[in-house]
Amino acid sequence: SSDVSQVMSFNWLRSASMNHLSAPDQKELLDTLETGQRIMPKVNVEAMSNLKLARFVSADMMSDGDLATMKETAQQVKALVRARRGNPDMPVRALLVNATELGGGVAEMRPDSVMVLRDLGFTADWAVIDGCGRFYDSTVHIHEAIQNPNYVPLSDSDYEVLQMVTIHNVNRFHCEKLLSNVDVLWIDDPQPLGMIPLIRVLYPHLVVVWRCHIHAHPQEVPVHAACASDYSVQAYVGGVLQGNIDATRDHLWCRYLTDLGVNVSSLTAADYRPHLAVFHTAEFAKGLDVQTVPVHLMGPAINPIAVKNMDLSRSFLAATMYKFGVIPSPSPDVPLPPVVMQVS
Repeated sequence: SSDVSQVMSFNWLRSASMNHLSAPDQKELLDTLETGQRIMPKVNVEAMSNLKLARFVSADMMSDGDLATMKETAQQVKALVRARRGNPDMPVRALLVNATELGGGVAEMRPDSVMVLRDLGFTADWAVIDGCGRFYDSTVHIHEAIQNPNYVPLSDSDYEVLQMVTIHNVNRFHCEKLLSNVDVLWIDDPQPLGMIPLIRVLYPHLVVVWRCHIHAHPQEVPVHAACASDYSVQAYVGGVLQGNIDATRDHLWCRYLTDLGVNVSSLTAADYRPHLAVFHTAEFAKGLDVQTVPVHLMGPAINPIAVKNMDLSRSFLAATMYKFGVIPSPSPDVPLPPVVMQVS
């Protein structure tokens, strides 16, 4: 409707009343966000990967039996989603969302993982959120703080920045029709976390999963605090993850949903939270005090046939060391020194 279109626009964001972010800062944030937004959120995965599971079998890294088991598991997942939607013949559609398509572990694994999902019979796509400097400053703060219990809390204006950019991204995904035709939404890491409560309310048919790829350090701070500045970052992330929306701290989210015709007062935490949270270890889930969302443990892994994980030839090593002055010559007669590699 025209009312929905008005709310899901930059005009709504520009007219939203801030409690802590100044009017000039609000204008600068939205100007930067609007001019810097991506041409389209969806990433062209086909230009980045053509991976098929058969390549793992050919490389003796997966047996035919392993492949058959994986395909059987995929069929079980598809059957559960189809039963939930009441359509036994529908294609099962997955959308994977994160903060960037370049740099970082998630961006590196995503093209291949989307192609593997397609190879298993899913309709899978990858989308990336919009952001801007002030937003990324806040999410970097979150990224560091959930690993460090002594980190300072976010400021009240930080929370408003996070909410503004989150609302923009939900609007963008709605206008691009990325969510209406999706069954499973997989969201990675803290940057898009705030989209989850809004999407759960506006798209209740979606199965929503959040994965945390980083260490979460425990800190004994109550999830509910007297004011926004009293929240530790761990308590904030764990609280939003579990659907604990604070009407004062999260006033922009609440106003946004209200203007879309949602009776916010009737919603419970269960209406906001994802169906599953994925962590590397149980200790990380405890670090965010996750109690009300089912937790699945998925250890770190690599793609063994990715270029960076392949064996390097001696000639390549020698040429590289010579280039950076480690050895005097790339000649086969020159011995190569021991190499220590740090992965972080």
